[in-house]
Amino acid sequence: MQNKPLLRRIIILSVLGIAVCSSIYYLYLSQRNKLTNAPIPQPAQTGVQVVLISQNNSGESGTALLEEKDGHLIVTLDLQGYGKEAQPAHIHAGNCSVLGPIEYPLTNVVNGRSITTLNTTINQLKQKLPLIVNVHESASKATNYVSCGELQLD
Repeated sequence: MQNKPLLRRIIILSVLGIAVCSSIYYLYLSQRNKLTNAPIPQPAQTGVQVVLISQNNSGESGTALLEEKDGHLIVTLDLQGYGKEAQPAHIHAGNCSVLGPIEYPLTNVVNGRSITTLNTTINQLKQKLPLIVNVHESASKATNYVSCGELQLD
């Protein structure tokens, strides 16, 4: 009969040990799930992508990427199906159906690419909406538009 209190203590300590170990394991699993199911942080968006759609059966389409850096706007045009000559490009007021005046001239597209740094920001562009990015066939055929995309600056 002397072993009964000792046996009772062993059982109680074993049950408490199992409960503590189970609680620790549960906390470990819940923390691990929080880490593995957590959304992957994305870099802050500093730019806007504009889809450039082919116009006048040119076959030229692509994208314009507008990114802010150090208080300036870097506009990068990438076109597929581009022409052989240098192609003037601009940011115009208006839309692709009704072209307005040029707001910002861009570097000519050569071999499908153009990079221009403008002294403006996306917030300043928002104040001038509606705006488009427009690419012309060539300097000698500037009235023939080959690609256009409307800026969506929300």
